[in-house]
Amino acid sequence: MELSACVPTTDMPSRRLELISRAIRRLPARWSLKRQLSALTQVERTYFVVLMPASLHIAELAMKKIERECRVVLVSNGLSDEENEWIRENLPDYPLLISQVPLHHHQVLNTLLRVWRLDFGIMDYDCFVMDGSLIHQMSSPDENQLAAATFMFRNDSLGIVTPETFLIYFQINNMKRIMRKYKVDSRLYRWDKINDQAKAALAEMGVNESNMLEPHKDYIDTLKLIFLLGVRDGLHFEFVARHQDGRGDPASVYHIGSVAKPHVSSDTYSYRGSYFWRQALEHSGDETLRAVAISRFDPGTSLDLEREYSEFHDALGDDYFAFTNELFS
Repeated sequence: MELSACVPTTDMPSRRLELISRAIRRLPARWSLKRQLSALTQVERTYFVVLMPASLHIAELAMKKIERECRVVLVSNGLSDEENEWIRENLPDYPLLISQVPLHHHQVLNTLLRVWRLDFGIMDYDCFVMDGSLIHQMSSPDENQLAAATFMFRNDSLGIVTPETFLIYFQINNMKRIMRKYKVDSRLYRWDKINDQAKAALAEMGVNESNMLEPHKDYIDTLKLIFLLGVRDGLHFEFVARHQDGRGDPASVYHIGSVAKPHVSSDTYSYRGSYFWRQALEHSGDETLRAVAISRFDPGTSLDLEREYSEFHDALGDDYFAFTNELFS
C-alpha cells in the first residue's frame, strides 16, 4: 500500500493535515537513513556533521579544521542531487549518509543515538575547531559521564550546568540508558508533552513549567531533557572548554550560529549568521556552490546587509572580526 493512502482525507484542519502528511513523507527517509547508518563501519572518535541545503560553502571550511583529528561522517539532510554529487567529487574521503527529504534535527539525532554502538560526537557545520587537541580531550569519556563538550549553559538559580550541542561527544551507553529509563528522546519538549516519570524527576531538581532550564525559552531544547535526567541520576559532563556565550574563542573553538536562515536578520544573533553566510559565499571559489546558494536564497552581498542593519553589524564584536579575518585570509 502506498504511504499516501494512509493520509486522512476527512475535513481535518488543513494545518494538522499538512503536518501528518509531512510526517508520513519522512518515514521512508528515516528508514533509509537507519539502513545507511547500520551499514557503516563503526570506529572510535567518529563525529557526525548534519548538513543543510546551501550550507556546503561553510561546511567545507569547517571540515578543513577537524579532518585530521577524527573521523567525520557527513549527513546530507535534504540537500539537492547536485550538492550530493559535489560532496562525492570534492570530499570523497568523508562517508556520506543521505536523506533526500529534510528530517527534523531530533529525528537524525535519534537515529544516531539508537543505531550507533560506540561513543560518538556531533558538530555543527558552522563550528570551527581551531585547536585540534580539544577533540582528543573530548573523546575519552569515563563510565559516569554523559557527554563531553566545549560550550555550556549555566542556570545559577537551579545550580545546573548542561552542555550546548554545537560540539559535543556522547557516552553512548549512558545516553541510551537515560532514554530507556525515562522513555524520552532527543526532541524539543513542551512541558505538556513530558511524561509523568520524567516530570517527577525534574521536580526534584526544581525544574517545572514556570521554572525552565533556560528561562528565555518556554520549552526544553533539543537533547536537554536527556541531559537534565542524566544529572538527576548522578551522571556528569566533562567540559574541555567552558564557553558560555555561544561563540567561543577564535584561537580554540568558534561557533557562528543561525546560518541556516541567511534570509533572516531580525536581531544581532540572526544577523551574525546571515552576514557570515554571505561572507563565506563571497570567499568561496567554487562556482557550483555559489550557484546553488544564490538560487536558493538570492541573498545579496554582505555589504548590502551591513548597510541595511548597521546597528547589528556594530555589535558583531572584535572576536568575530579576528576570527573571520584569519579564516578568510
